[in-house]
Amino acid sequence: MKKLKILTTVLLFSLSLNGTTIYYNGEGNDVGGWSIEPGGTDNASITEVHDDTLNSTVMQFTDGGVYRLRMPDGSLWANETEKILSFDMRLNSYYTIYVYVDTLDGVRKLFYNAINVHVGHHNTGILNAIGNNRTYAQHPNSREGWVRAILDLDRELTDTEPDNRVVRVLSMKIGGTSGRIDNISLDNPNRTTHADDTEDWHITTGVPAGGTIEEIEESAERGEVISFSGTNSSNSYTTGAVSGAEAWNDTTHDIIQWKMKTSTNYKFIVHTTTVNGARDMVYVTDRADSDYNSATGEIGIGIGWSRDSDGASYGNGTDGRWQTMTRNIALDIEEFETGNTLTAINGVTVIGVNGRTTNANMIASDILLDDLQLFSSIVPTLATGEADELHAWNIGETSVSISFVDHSEGEAGFRYINTDTGDQMGADLPAKSGTGGSAIGAIAGLTQNTTYHISVETFFNDGRGATRSEALEFTTDEDPNAESEAATELHGWRLRADSVRISFVDNANGETGFKYINADTGTQLGSDLSPIAGTGTAGIGQINGLTPNTTYNILVHTLFDDGRATAISQAVSITTLEDPNAEDESADDLHRWALGATSVKISFRDNAEGETGFRYINTDTDEILGNPLPATEGTGTASIGTINNLTANTTYHIAVETLFDDGRETATSEAIEFTTLAE
Repeated sequence: MKKLKILTTVLLFSLSLNGTTIYYNGEGNDVGGWSIEPGGTDNASITEVHDDTLNSTVMQFTDGGVYRLRMPDGSLWANETEKILSFDMRLNSYYTIYVYVDTLDGVRKLFYNAINVHVGHHNTGILNAIGNNRTYAQHPNSREGWVRAILDLDRELTDTEPDNRVVRVLSMKIGGTSGRIDNISLDNPNRTTHADDTEDWHITTGVPAGGTIEEIEESAERGEVISFSGTNSSNSYTTGAVSGAEAWNDTTHDIIQWKMKTSTNYKFIVHTTTVNGARDMVYVTDRADSDYNSATGEIGIGIGWSRDSDGASYGNGTDGRWQTMTRNIALDIEEFETGNTLTAINGVTVIGVNGRTTNANMIASDILLDDLQLFSSIVPTLATGEADELHAWNIGETSVSISFVDHSEGEAGFRYINTDTGDQMGADLPAKSGTGGSAIGAIAGLTQNTTYHISVETFFNDGRGATRSEALEFTTDEDPNAESEAATELHGWRLRADSVRISFVDNANGETGFKYINADTGTQLGSDLSPIAGTGTAGIGQINGLTPNTTYNILVHTLFDDGRATAISQAVSITTLEDPNAEDESADDLHRWALGATSVKISFRDNAEGETGFRYINTDTDEILGNPLPATEGTGTASIGTINNLTANTTYHIAVETLFDDGRETATSEAIEFTTLAE
C-alpha cells in the first residue's frame, strides 16, 4: 500500500510589489497542497523537516515517488500574471521536474532534468535546461547541495515555439530521486532591458577591428535581434564596461537573462563589482566549472552539457536553437567565494571561441542575441511583520524599559529608534524564535522630564529590509525630588489558591482609575478600578483566575487622560496557596479488550476537562504505542483505542497519558498489565 500523505496550508501569501505568489515555503506563508501521484514506488512518502543550511522548514521526499504541488483543495494554480518559477532544490541524483502550463495553443508540459540545453519537443513535452550544471550535491561552497532554480516559463516556451505564449501556469511535479525542495514561487519581476540596439554594443576595447554588429530580422515571430559576426581576431563584443563611465553600475538587480542562438562555442562574460573587488563571471559551453582565479579575477561557470544517450543529438547550447539563459549573479559569486557579495553589474562581453574553457582562443563566428535583461526575483522569506504592542516599563528620570511583540521570523535582531531624530537608542536586542514572542529591553541615558517617541526596528541579514513599528510615546520622570503620583503601600489580602485582594494608597489627584499589572508579563490582572477622590486614600480590588502555588509580582498603574504619563507603583510579591481541592486528572478504570497475539484494545475513563487528547505509553520502555486519541467532552467519559504491532506471548504494562496545551503537565494513569496471546 502506498503511503499517501497530504500536507497543506491555507494562507495565500502574495507580494504585490513585484507580483509574487508563494506556493510553498514551509513556514506557513504559502498556499500549497503536496500529494503523492500514481506511477511511483509503494514506499513513496513526503514529510516536512527542518533544514540546517536554509534554516527553514522544507519538504523532503523519498526516492521513487512522483510528487505534485497544487492548491490545498487539489485545484490548479491557474496563475495568469506570474510566469517566472523559482525554487530551491537539493536532490540526491538525476531528477525530472514537470511544469504544466496552458498556452495559446493548448496545454504544454515543460520539463527539466540534468541536461543543460534546451532540446525542444521531446516525448510528450518540451525539454528545457534548468540553467545550472550543479544539478545535485555538487556545490563548491556554502549551500551544501542546494540549487536555486529560476525558470522563465514564457521565454523558454518561445525558445521552442516562437509564436506561442503561456496563458496560465497550472502546477508542478517532481520525481526520479529523493531530496528536498523549498521556496516555490511564481514571480512577475520588474525588468530592465539592456543593449537592444546596435549602438549599445562595440567591438571590445583592445580587440582589432573587423567584426560587425547588426540588427537583423531573424524571423517573423521573433522580430529584430542582435547579430555578431567577426574574424578570429575581432570576435569580441561588449555592452556596458568593466568599470568607468560606460559601466551600467546596476546595484538593484542580481539576475541576468539572455537568449542566444549560435553554432559555435562562446564565452558570455558578466562584468561585476563585489565587496572583494572586480569579478568577471565567465559562462562557457561546458559542464565543468573553473572556480575563482585570483590572478585574473574570473570565475568560470559551465552552462552546457552534451548528452545523446537516448539517440538524440544535443549541443551545448550551440546547436542552432534559441536558448534562454538565466543566472543569479549574486548566488554564483557566493558559490565560489564564500563571504563575497555582489554590489553592481557593469556590463557584458560575448566572445566566440574554439573551445569550452575560459581561456579558449577566439574564432570567426556568428552569434545571435536577444532580450538581454536584468531583474531581481523575490525569494520567499519568513514572516516580516512589524513589532507591535509596545509598552513602557520602569520609566525613570533617565531610563526606560520597552516591551514589544515580535511578528517576524528569521530576523537578526531588534533595535530601538528615536523616530524624532532617527538615532538608535540602547543596544541591539537578539532575535526571537518564531512569531508572537514578547521581548523587552532597556534604554539608558535619557533626559529628565522629556517626551520621547520610540519605535522598534526589526532587522535582517538575509537581504530583507528592516521594518519599523508604530512609535510609542512616553515621558521620563522629573528630578528625583518631584512628587510621585504612583500608588504606594501595596498589600495582599485574603490570599487564596486562585485569587487575592491588593490594597494600596492613592497619591494622585484627578486620575481616571487604576489597573493591576503582572510585572513579569505586562498583562492586566483583574478589572479596572475606579478613581479615588483625594490623595492618601486607600483602594482595594480583587484579582481572580490565578494559578495555585505561583508567585506573582503585581504593580498598580494609576491612569490619567490629561496628558500625564501612567504612574507605576513598586511591585508587591505574593504567592498563591496550593489548591487543597485539586483533583487527579489522570485517566482510570483501564480495561483491556479483544486481546490477540499482536493487538489489544484498551478502554479508560477520562477525569480531566480541557485536555487536548490521550495516548498509550509502554511504562517499561516509555514508548508511545498506537495512535493518539482525541479529547472527550467533560469528565467521566469512556474512551477506547487499539494498539497494534505488539509481540506475541509478551507481557506489557500500559498507561494512559492525558495531554494538555494550557500549561498543565501531562497526567499519567496507573498501568494495566496484560500478556498477548501466543501465535
